[in-house]
Amino acid sequence: MLTSIDAIASSIPKMHTILKDCPFEVIREMKIQTFKKNKFYLPQGEMHAFVYIIVSGNVKVYVMNQSAKQVTLDVYSCGNLIGEQEAMIRKPFSASILGISEVTLLKIPDKAFLYWLSKDANFNQIVISSLCEQMYKLTNRTIKYSLDSVRSQIISSLIEESYVQKSMIIQKKAILDSVSSTNRSVYRVLNQLEVEGSIVISGDEIKIVDREKLWMDPERKR
Repeated sequence: MLTSIDAIASSIPKMHTILKDCPFEVIREMKIQTFKKNKFYLPQGEMHAFVYIIVSGNVKVYVMNQSAKQVTLDVYSCGNLIGEQEAMIRKPFSASILGISEVTLLKIPDKAFLYWLSKDANFNQIVISSLCEQMYKLTNRTIKYSLDSVRSQIISSLIEESYVQKSMIIQKKAILDSVSSTNRSVYRVLNQLEVEGSIVISGDEIKIVDREKLWMDPERKR
């Protein structure tokens, strides 16, 4: 178990890149925290006085739509920051954060984070790149949710999850969370895709049996 900042920086390349020029004053303010699955939670709409850097594990970023349906925006892993934009503009969290595995994090007070940004050009560039990447992903997801049909969203999510997970077996909940529509509509399309021979549904899992067919579906946005 990694119990010191030095151990984290020396054993994890991504963390070394982030921490290599971190001022000592900031390191003194950092705390290492580990949470069991589903125990790390920061709710949307609330102020939180800390920025977090993920050392290990996976964290889901999600929002609730007007129908109280949960929509996943992204899944963060090692090296991703949580709460950096809210710290910079002093606003409540725009999305909820949930650890979907055991997670280890560096917890940094907002004031120390802002000081770090002002003193470390390397870290400043990392944060800018991270924010740009988030904006790029969010723009693509906005297009997907607002313009794509439910079928197109589901097919894109199936293909994306298969590449991210490196598996043809996808958890049904991952698809439900990634599509901006009612669960009933999602199930209807999934059943259609099963009848067409693209997938097989078994309990909580979806197995992709013909990814090429999904890829070539006329409703999938190219």
